[in-house]
Amino acid sequence: MEQYQRWMESERGLSASTMLRYGNTARRFLAEQAMTDGQFAPDSLTGADQNEFLLRECARVSAGSAKGRVAELRSLMRFLHLHGVIPKKLGGAVPPVGGWRFASVPPTMATEDVQRLLDQTPRHG
Repeated sequence: MEQYQRWMESERGLSASTMLRYGNTARRFLAEQAMTDGQFAPDSLTGADQNEFLLRECARVSAGSAKGRVAELRSLMRFLHLHGVIPKKLGGAVPPVGGWRFASVPPTMATEDVQRLLDQTPRHG
């Protein structure tokens, strides 16, 4: 984690608050996904491990925060690969998060409007 922090600061030029967020996500991911029988085993990480982690993380945060988690995890995966900790380039395996404007649930129709629509719809059986 210390190497990752130094890399984020010196190579990526990230602010202290951004490094804190990235570091927190990295710690959670590594603790949950890169441990085998109590041993640190990052070389066995897969794209599926990343997806499992992101599904858990993103289920509890907004779309904007989910996009942040994706960026944070991609950063960690790039670092791990660049420094020879993992053999595969897993940064590209992190899926994007959709976040479309105006993607909220549309307002509901009044019961009377639904009935009027149904009454005027031809039914062929």
